[in-house]
Amino acid sequence: MFFALGVGVVGTSATADAKPKQELAAAEEALATGHYEEVAKLVGKIPAAALVKPGERAEADGLIGESLLRLGRLGEARLLLEGTLGREEKPWRARLALGRVYRLQGEDKLAKSLWNKFYDDYESGMLDKKNAHHLAYVAQAARYLEGWKDANDTFRDAVDADEKGKDGARANIEWAELFLEKYDAGHAEQSLEEALKILPQDADAHALKARVKLEQSYDIVAAEKEIALALKRNPRHALALNLRAEILVDNEEYGPALTAVAELRRTNPGEPRARAIAAAAALLSDDKARYIVEREAALKQNPHDSQFFHGVAEFLVRAHRYEEAVALEKEAIEKNKRDWVAEAALGAALLRLGIEPDGVAALQAAWKGDHFNVRTYNLLNLYEDVIPKAYVTVEGTPFRLRVPKSEQKMLERYVTPMLAKEYKELVARYAFTPKGPLTVEIYTNPEHYAVRTVGLPGLDALGVTFWNVITAMSPSLGRFNWGMTLWHEVGHVFSIQLSRSRVPRWFTEGLSEYETARHDPEWSRHTHAELYRAASDGKLLSVDRLNAGFLRARDISHMVVAYHQAAETVAFLIRRWGFDKAVLALRMYGDCKTTKQVIPAVTGLDVAAFDTAFKADLLAQLAPYKGTFYVRPSDYSDVDGLAARIKEKPTDMKARGLYALALVRSRHLDEAKKVLEVADVKALLAGVDKQKQLEVILAAAEIARLSKEFVTAKFFYMGLTTIGGDGYDARFGLGAIAAAENDLATAEVELGKAKKLDPHRGEPAFELYRLYDKAKRTDDALRELDEAARLDSMDASIPPMYLGKLVEAKKWEKVVAAAPRALYTVPFNGNVHLWYARGLIEIKRLKDARQELDAAADCELTDAQKTEAAELGTRAGRT
Repeated sequence: MFFALGVGVVGTSATADAKPKQELAAAEEALATGHYEEVAKLVGKIPAAALVKPGERAEADGLIGESLLRLGRLGEARLLLEGTLGREEKPWRARLALGRVYRLQGEDKLAKSLWNKFYDDYESGMLDKKNAHHLAYVAQAARYLEGWKDANDTFRDAVDADEKGKDGARANIEWAELFLEKYDAGHAEQSLEEALKILPQDADAHALKARVKLEQSYDIVAAEKEIALALKRNPRHALALNLRAEILVDNEEYGPALTAVAELRRTNPGEPRARAIAAAAALLSDDKARYIVEREAALKQNPHDSQFFHGVAEFLVRAHRYEEAVALEKEAIEKNKRDWVAEAALGAALLRLGIEPDGVAALQAAWKGDHFNVRTYNLLNLYEDVIPKAYVTVEGTPFRLRVPKSEQKMLERYVTPMLAKEYKELVARYAFTPKGPLTVEIYTNPEHYAVRTVGLPGLDALGVTFWNVITAMSPSLGRFNWGMTLWHEVGHVFSIQLSRSRVPRWFTEGLSEYETARHDPEWSRHTHAELYRAASDGKLLSVDRLNAGFLRARDISHMVVAYHQAAETVAFLIRRWGFDKAVLALRMYGDCKTTKQVIPAVTGLDVAAFDTAFKADLLAQLAPYKGTFYVRPSDYSDVDGLAARIKEKPTDMKARGLYALALVRSRHLDEAKKVLEVADVKALLAGVDKQKQLEVILAAAEIARLSKEFVTAKFFYMGLTTIGGDGYDARFGLGAIAAAENDLATAEVELGKAKKLDPHRGEPAFELYRLYDKAKRTDDALRELDEAARLDSMDASIPPMYLGKLVEAKKWEKVVAAAPRALYTVPFNGNVHLWYARGLIEIKRLKDARQELDAAADCELTDAQKTEAAELGTRAGRT
């Protein structure tokens, strides 16, 4: 019991001259820094006679109660706090702590009776309506009573009542928790930023900010920085430790995740979120016995613990195990019929499985109980208002389509046959038929697509695959290769289902990348320079650590590198050991084997030997990059990190050069010049440490070139080539200057060198195309434009440009060969269909030409295009 601590809130051994405010402040500090056992001792030093004002003793007992809560000693906390409430007139802190105890023990009626008393005290005037601390009590009570509007308004009042003080900052932190509960990470971040201005070291604020980073963009690097700051202040902080364990579970590092959970449990053996994390790690590693132990412990503490089941389900959703997640959300609702978060999650999970009537019904039930869940609102608005008006479902086999009504004809014409072709091919090669019905949903509005996929607007990915449902952006946007995107996503259907949703991300992504390149070699990634640098610097990830490349990518540039390494790894495995081994790997993952077990079984090599063989193979493929200097997008993509490096060490010239290059590539030339002001770049070219300054010299060259100061730019570029900085960047810069000066001979030489130094970059070819086109060297221009299009299959601008130039040149066989490439990027471009039709007519494929004219009719044509279509129709034999 509580008194086993050996102290009491009115301990008689305390000296008469003790200062109550100092002891209470020390106890608060002990609570904030994780010295939970010290709280009662510090409070116990306060003499009984010092706690005589109404509420003072309850404040002190509340502090002890909170420390006991964090230690998981609920029985002791309950005994202490119930006694306090029985004798104190203003027991607000103790009441709040006791309500949380009741809540954790599943005694909701008792908890609600306490929350309602805060309303009573507010209405009676006992709580000061201008006191931020008092208002925060009311706001918390409103939150627990599901009065979310009242909670939101009262938190705002609490912040306003002490805008620049600590109580207002604490209210902002608690307000952020409410926002996060309702999936409003943006406002949560705003509240936390305001709070941290006043309480810069607050552990709660930093831990919640880590949660914001994960909710907004799953930015692991930023989240881990915030977790570290929280743990620096309080090494036993529950949320921070839980987030660390969550990240490990998401990365399939179940052993380390359980170690992190164990660290938290040394403080609080019954911490609810830790229990859910441990249970999720158990289920995801197919340790059902361990899961049952965690489940029974959760229900013993709280028989109505719906959040345990919902918490586990969240992890299963991220692992694509949707059917199991649905079952868990249903269990959550059985335990607590008013768990609107679980009800909403059930609806979203059902929608991911394509079970739409039941999914919408669950969302409607969740909305009826909670009008403040942003995801619920967004999804219901999409399904009840947007989809019925703007989209149509087209039944079909093997895939049914949901498409914009205005785009139905065009998408059925091109998407349906491509999907059928891929499905037939993959069924044969994988010897596996996915469970249906299979659905591809294509959205013309980016917000519709994002809400359908994640419940919130704003999503960078072009396509996402669930178990049997694919969501994607419409090609009508004309920004990407829709064929490559959908071919990639259909590959995921096979790898996810064949592995029973247990395939690690690196393998499913790598395999889908392999499938797109197998279908069309142009549908490949061209970040080879990035990969070579990683390989040559010894920074390739081990195959059993490849998932971390996705999880811990700092930005899109680093994510692209992770995709490329995964693609090359899978391609190497298949090239060396055969495609059947990739299928075997999927089946082994489905049998709950890990990468450390799978790699030896399918290759005969242990992980270390496989890594060595892969690296050797990769370096052989990427030999053109050996010994050259180049700067990769991922070198300068972490702009904030580079700025921090420069601030810490102003003489770090590499960081300064990379930071300047980041500004140059975003066309902020004046800012880039300021970054380089401290460097005498010309002197650097002659200095003894000149090879350590290559990035600065390159940045200076780029600034000069883009400022059209060509003499200076050439001086710097040529200087680079003589001091160990020869490479793609220098040669492309020299070639671009020559092109700008209409020096075709020099441009051909320098851009030709750039091509050899990086054979996977399309910019030199495009520069040469422009020069040859200007010089009326048609065949040379077309050759270079074709190469540029081939090297960047996601660029939607070049394929139609190339097609138009072929038409001008009347190269009809090439027109017909190149047209599909343009259709994979801009299928709603009327000119593309008319040009394709003309090419087909010229080679006497009149039936195919008529089909393209039908497609052209589905585009928005100008009067001139309509006239052209009519003329072509006559030539194609249409009456």
